[in-house]
Amino acid sequence: MITRKSLHVTWVMPVVMALAWILSMTAQEAGVARVLYEPSQRFGDFILVVYAVPHSGNYPPGFEAITEWFVNNPGYKDGRFTIMHLPPFSMLLTVLASKLFQILSPMLVFFVLTIALVVSFFSTLRTKTGAAIAYTAILSYPVAFMIDRGNLYAGLCGACLVAALVRRKTDAVGIMLFAVALNIRPNALPVLLPLLIAHRNIDWRFGLRVGIAAVALGVASAIMAHALYPEYTLSSFRHGMSLYLKGTLDSPLMLAFGSSAYSALYAMGFPSLVLGTVLAGTLASVAIIVRYFGELDAGNFTFICVSAYALGSAVFVDYHMIVFIAPLIMSEDKTTKLASLLLLIPKSYFLINYNPSKIETHYTTTQVLTNPAIMILVSGFILIAGALNYLRKSANGAPASV
Repeated sequence: MITRKSLHVTWVMPVVMALAWILSMTAQEAGVARVLYEPSQRFGDFILVVYAVPHSGNYPPGFEAITEWFVNNPGYKDGRFTIMHLPPFSMLLTVLASKLFQILSPMLVFFVLTIALVVSFFSTLRTKTGAAIAYTAILSYPVAFMIDRGNLYAGLCGACLVAALVRRKTDAVGIMLFAVALNIRPNALPVLLPLLIAHRNIDWRFGLRVGIAAVALGVASAIMAHALYPEYTLSSFRHGMSLYLKGTLDSPLMLAFGSSAYSALYAMGFPSLVLGTVLAGTLASVAIIVRYFGELDAGNFTFICVSAYALGSAVFVDYHMIVFIAPLIMSEDKTTKLASLLLLIPKSYFLINYNPSKIETHYTTTQVLTNPAIMILVSGFILIAGALNYLRKSANGAPASV
């Protein structure tokens, strides 16, 4: 955690983040980088998704064309483009937002929710860690990309995960933070491990309570979402998820704004979900063993678990990288802290241009390859160092460190 002695060092972080933004935006102006998404679809993950729910409101100014295209597109009508892949809690939030759109300005709803999310996240971090880290987090690329895409679901999920990890408390608040996050991103389960596994101890009760709370929230959300939007059923959800995965896993989005192992493999020409899953599972499994025997501190363990979550996810768009704010705060290891900072800065420089006439959607970037590489290399280094330290102490008969 941040101490007074290291306070002057922490202020280097927001400066580095600001410089990275200046370099990236300069590169984008020069045509050698694409930091944010297409301007024509700005805030689309909120505006378009909400307008996919049947409504009687008017399209927001500036979004008429794109929203009409979305809801009238043949792909949407025959089910190839659908929002039915949303988990129950996310769908419930979407349906409630669609109700607000009928009585309030959609842009007003979006900006109020965005400001509330960012301000509460900033205030929480500033209280827990100080202003330097809070500014670093708010200036980070994942937060900016989340706002640019309008993906408030990712923002809420990331904020809940970071808050739960930084608090390091297994109380009712911690349980609900994880329950909300897991209902938005069920594949975030590895992020729960830092609060479950400690030196010679596994907190099964906390895991069970989180599971019960998550299931209860999911079931309640499904019932309410179906009541408000009858077309949303278990069958439509399964069909929507199948279409979403088929459409996304072979999408240029993977080449531009993804940081999973699958995205990197896709960019290199041999995509494999199995390899990414095996890699993430191996990292998490070894980390649990090393942590249990006391040769892995909480900050480093958190970094590996978060990396396993990112690497093993089939779809891990860069706004989900918000969760790496947690190891940036928690780790006392300089290597891990630097790695977390590097993962949070913008670095989307063009690497391969597959189609010069459509450069905005047919390219991969340095970020797609460097982010997974940093996760793998740093996690491997941490685990090897911890294992060697354990073997050395065992050979000398010394007690393991906690």
